[in-house]
Amino acid sequence: MPEHTRNSETNKNLYTNRSVAVKEQIIGRLNDWAHAGTKEGVENLKKFIANERDRDLREHAKIALEEAKFFYYGPDTDTDEKDFMLARLIHQYDKHIWELLSEADDLKEEIKEFKLKKAVHKRVMNRNLSEETYKEWEYNVMDDFIFYERNRLYEIEQDVRYKSAWIIEAKKMVSSKKYLNMPADEFDHIHFANEDCSWLPEEYFNDDSVRAGSNSEYGDYEQIEVEDIPF
Repeated sequence: MPEHTRNSETNKNLYTNRSVAVKEQIIGRLNDWAHAGTKEGVENLKKFIANERDRDLREHAKIALEEAKFFYYGPDTDTDEKDFMLARLIHQYDKHIWELLSEADDLKEEIKEFKLKKAVHKRVMNRNLSEETYKEWEYNVMDDFIFYERNRLYEIEQDVRYKSAWIIEAKKMVSSKKYLNMPADEFDHIHFANEDCSWLPEEYFNDDSVRAGSNSEYGDYEQIEVEDIPF
């Protein structure tokens, strides 16, 4: 067991105590991948980050990866720009569908609850009530109470149906699968001339956070499929 510990320390030193010249060579390779503008460059940097033990090199690679994705996904031609804009709109519409479906679920629960209230109210009103009490309680539960919910639910259903059909047709207009398969968070890093532009995550502007090894957490976004639409 002690021998294993010494070997582990030796292996660790091999990674952390590289010469300046070797590190400069590695950084040069990372920069080449960053500026290549290729999927291969992006994948090589991801693998490097996953396997590299030197913290400084990992942090340099993380910044290089953001550059690599910027150059890979950034549109260079009119066709690329059209594809990128369509893909971004598809992402926005798809995200909105999820939000609408969540709102629809809440409305359906409210309507279910109202139906229970109405059923109980009917039983209450069928009791042997005085005329005065009947008049006072008669309108405690009315269909008008969920008028907004029903109308809003109908609007959502129509909106989801339209946006689902829009996404299907928009995807047919995208020439490059690169943009259809583009990670959702990358849309926030690429902007046109009339838009605010900052492709680096916020923590990269904070030297302390970079030295501490922090990294931005991006949630995976899964597009909704048309067959999953419940109406």
